[in-house]
Amino acid sequence: MKRTITESDFVNSFDQYNRGTNFSVKARKHLFQYLTEYEEDCGVELELDPIACCCDYTEYDSKQDCIDAFKHLDAFEMCEEEDEYRDVFSDYTSVISWDDDCVLIAHF
Repeated sequence: MKRTITESDFVNSFDQYNRGTNFSVKARKHLFQYLTEYEEDCGVELELDPIACCCDYTEYDSKQDCIDAFKHLDAFEMCEEEDEYRDVFSDYTSVISWDDDCVLIAHF
């Protein structure tokens, strides 16, 4: 038996699993969109698992916070502008959101 999950169900599921502080609502919406598109593109049906999402993805409050966390890596040494960092991240992982106030990437 399967249940269709709406964006609202997905967003609220993090609170139900006591993971409400792991992602902002904005990041949860980006993640829902990303996972929904993944399902459609790959023909794979995913199971709703907020705890796994917390293990697989990280949200940063800003582009600069994300850059600061990784700029010491050799791959980023030539980057000068924020969008150059996004391009390098895209070479190594999935960049779900690259907004000024919400950066969401898959762990790598």
